[in-house]
Amino acid sequence: DFAARVPEDAHLTGFRARGDSLVVDGLAGSASLVFQSLEESPALANYSGDGYAKALMEVLPGLSPTAILMTHSAMGKELLPRVSAMLKTGMVSDATALHCEGGRFAATKPVFAGKAYLKTTAELKPFMATLRPNNFEAKPGKGVAEVQTTKPSFGIDALRAIVSQVVSAASDSVPLQEAK
Repeated sequence: DFAARVPEDAHLTGFRARGDSLVVDGLAGSASLVFQSLEESPALANYSGDGYAKALMEVLPGLSPTAILMTHSAMGKELLPRVSAMLKTGMVSDATALHCEGGRFAATKPVFAGKAYLKTTAELKPFMATLRPNNFEAKPGKGVAEVQTTKPSFGIDALRAIVSQVVSAASDSVPLQEAK
């Protein structure tokens, strides 16, 4: 079990924005867990990879996280590589399993259209990965999450690109990534 092998001095950080639901699960184990809530701000009113990355980069140096994990969603696939580049660290995309061996984090991901699996161990900190949806079972954790709220110091004029409208697909079918 991954949570049982996470070092107790590990500092895990989760993020939420605009009132997203807050979920604390077995990933926390007994390590400290801080959820950073990005306060409502004109700069973050509509999703902007540029804006969210800037907001996270204002917070991360003070937290010194051991690992940063996001879902392998449209937002995670865009945002985490930006933050990884800014932190000059590596990142595993679309992880299906997490490992912690000898105090170092690792992840397994499918390669060659799922015909093989690649296990990658982090050389640099923080360990960063996007997690494939529906591959990790939520379990009750022993840790207690602290929620901190941060207001970005920049305004909307500091952003290079802003999503002004999101048009949803009109379909009654189950999205492919949610299909069983």
